[in-house]
Amino acid sequence: MIKKLLIIIFFILGCAENPKPLPDWILHTKNDPQIWSSVGLGPNREIATQQAINSIASQISVQIESKIKFIKTEHNFEIDQFSKSIIESRINISLPEVQINEVIKINNTWYARASLNKNYYFKLLEDKRQNAKITAINFLREAKNLNKREALQTIFKAYEEIETFLDSPIYVNYNGNPNSNLYSEIIFQFTECIQGIKINPEKYIYKFKSILPIRKKIPINISTTDNQSSDGLPFVINFDSGKTNKKMIALNNSMQILIDEIYPNSISGEISIQLDTPAILNRINIPRQFKIQPSARITIEILPLQFYIQSEEMNFDKKLDSKKIYPIVSQYIIDNYSGLISDSKEESDLHINLTLKTYKGNNGNNEWGIFKSYADFNMQVIMKDTNQEIFNFSINPVQGGDFQSHKNAGSQAINNLATQLKNEILPLFNASLIKN
Repeated sequence: MIKKLLIIIFFILGCAENPKPLPDWILHTKNDPQIWSSVGLGPNREIATQQAINSIASQISVQIESKIKFIKTEHNFEIDQFSKSIIESRINISLPEVQINEVIKINNTWYARASLNKNYYFKLLEDKRQNAKITAINFLREAKNLNKREALQTIFKAYEEIETFLDSPIYVNYNGNPNSNLYSEIIFQFTECIQGIKINPEKYIYKFKSILPIRKKIPINISTTDNQSSDGLPFVINFDSGKTNKKMIALNNSMQILIDEIYPNSISGEISIQLDTPAILNRINIPRQFKIQPSARITIEILPLQFYIQSEEMNFDKKLDSKKIYPIVSQYIIDNYSGLISDSKEESDLHINLTLKTYKGNNGNNEWGIFKSYADFNMQVIMKDTNQEIFNFSINPVQGGDFQSHKNAGSQAINNLATQLKNEILPLFNASLIKN
């Protein structure tokens, strides 16, 4: 039995096809100083070829990354983004030039051999660098005859032209200097251009009162040190203490900030006006060297509103010894608007007229022995300067009941009204005041 098994094994081995030997270029990739070489493998021709090309790209990436540390030190670049930008650019240049020298299939596996001539690659790279250099210089010269927005955009285009070639310094003959560093010249010209933008408010301190409709326009002059037009420059406006424009664009070298409203309880505020550099360059993540944003600040002093309150509170034709409505309204004003309660009608900003009256709800106690009374209430608010009525609210009847008398029932109606005043009427007044 064993003898028969051995015969079968030898027969199978003898009939089996010997594995095809791998070529030397697969087993041993030559290290040629003039050529980048690579081998790729895969289950089909396309994958093997792509693997070989990717290997060439990886070798170029290693060559570039060796220079990145120097670039970071000299130019203070954000290293990850910068290296990624250069590597992607070089790979895009190199991939079309990679030669596929041979593709074979051995034992169901495909092998591809690729190469790229270094001298040819570096010559191609240098040609592109020279073209970028010439284009960048032309952009710098063109920028001097443009308005500020176009000048900044054009200078930045000069940077974008050479951005992916900054792994080596680029020296040019510019402004009479035969060894001018092009990158440094771009940064200098951009900085000089943007720092020449001056944001000049008509005044740096304004005084406003909260809540009242303001719609105050604050003129801003946008000047430049070189007399270039500032038209089209975008600005971002921030004002935490009120409502105003969020974004503005200079026109005729000026713009106007419109303050619509000052928020309640704001003691003071500041309007900041900042050049929107990312909007000018149409790029959200701009390089650190270009994050220069001229700004100006305007102080807003917020003055408290003065309220004059006239309150007539009657319970069956008799003035209340201790008013119920007046203290609720006055405390609401103090708590919500930091307002001042004024004794002078002439010196106040808002006049509040409160009227409260009660009357009988039945002729006597009813079948259950309850006396009914009702309260009527009106609240009117007038702006003193314009005599404009900005709020008028009436409520009736608010019911009260008591087992002793109509007067006591009237007092209960007033207490019920006071609850509605806190929970319903004054919030309506607040909404109306802000809306106006």
